[in-house]
Amino acid sequence: MRQCNDQQSPRRAVLYFRKAGAHRATREPALRAYAAEHSLTIVGVYADEHGCGERPALAQLKQDIASATRSFDTILHFDATAWGRIMCADTAGLMTYLCRKHGVDVVYLHAPGEGPGSFAEVSMLTVASFSG
Repeated sequence: MRQCNDQQSPRRAVLYFRKAGAHRATREPALRAYAAEHSLTIVGVYADEHGCGERPALAQLKQDIASATRSFDTILHFDATAWGRIMCADTAGLMTYLCRKHGVDVVYLHAPGEGPGSFAEVSMLTVASFSG
């Protein structure tokens, strides 16, 4: 579990996941369990179907993040690498930036690998290259 924001967790959350792969049946229940364990109220679900070329739920989520009338301040997402079709630190970084810009926290239940060559290391190297 990796939390992108060190602030206290807000109470209203939405779920985002893609119904794909071998774990498709376990993603939503895992996100709901996390919300229950951390006293988060789920106010919406954004789910894209497996195999759809477009991701209409993700597109709607991006619009809602920027909306002044959104009903949530936390996104529960299963995996940082699942924002796009491929494991890409840039895509995850862009989504994290978009969320932070609008005061939305992102919680990942599964943070893929730590250490050399991992997603976490690639993300930190990307941030470091822009900040130095």
